[in-house]
This record gives sequence, C-alpha cells and structure tokens, in this order.
Amino acid sequence: MNAKNGLMSALILAMLMQCTFNSVSASPVSEFMLHTHGNYAIDSPEARQTYLLVTFNDGMPVSTKVGWSVYLHGVLSADTPPVSWRDSSHGIPNATINIQYLNPVDNTWITINTTSTNPPNKYPTGAGTFTVILTPDTAGTSTYRVTYDGDSQYASAISNITTLDAGYY
Repeated sequence: MNAKNGLMSALILAMLMQCTFNSVSASPVSEFMLHTHGNYAIDSPEARQTYLLVTFNDGMPVSTKVGWSVYLHGVLSADTPPVSWRDSSHGIPNATINIQYLNPVDNTWITINTTSTNPPNKYPTGAGTFTVILTPDTAGTSTYRVTYDGDSQYASAISNITTLDAGYY
C-alpha cells in the first residue's frame, strides 16, 4: 500500500470512529468518503452536502422496558450540520430515509422502517425532521442508525449510531 492509500485509509477510519463514538452529533458523509468508500454513492458531483442527526426521546436516557415504545427523532439537513434534531433551518423536506438496526449475529445493517422527512411548516417541528416509534421486543442493547440514499440534488448521508437498552425491570 502506498503512502497516499495509507493516509486515505487512516482518514476514513478516523471519520468512521467519530461516527461510532459520537452519539448525539451530526455525522457528515463527506465527498471524500463518497468517492473512496464503496458503500456510498453520489448521483451528481454537484450534489449538496447532507447531514443526519438522530437521538432517542429528545436526548433523555436511552433505556426502556421490553414492549414499551420510544421515539427516535432526527433531522436531515443540507449544507450545515444541525445543532439538534429540532434544527430545521436547513432541513430537506419530503426525503425518504431508512431506519436501520445492527444485526448482532452477523454485524449487518437491516432496514426496519422507511419514512419521509416532514414537509415545510409541519407543526411542531419543521422541514427535514422526522420521528419514528420503536418498540423493543427482546431484552438487551440494540444499535440503530438512519440513512439517506441521496439524489441528483443532495448527497447521501448516514447518521450517528445510537443505542437503546431494553430490560424487564
């Protein structure tokens, strides 16, 4: 491996580690990653940078009882990372997003729900925000993320990773 490839690999690893360990901040998928990592695609080199941020229960503790519902909130924004899931100042309305669960058996991401971001003027949140209800049916820690496939106007994005602990207490 030459020095350039080694440097690119180190930078990609550093960005992925930031996404894994920073559970409440926006995790952009940069153009650098889009062109060097095979899982991401960009339909147009002019596509605008996008950011996805997700959180459970508006930042409250992320544990629940088996069978109880929790809210996964998020925002998809363009050009500027959001400061919270309610930050719709640069929100992308009516975009299809995928809620994914990490299968602990084989470490693959499984899409468990697909929804759309809110249109402009949606009360109480604005354009680009979304809320999904998740109800764990088994005890343990579950890992989630949200993805956006992108289009000719907006680049694809992957959210921060967030976890939910469920028990029988």
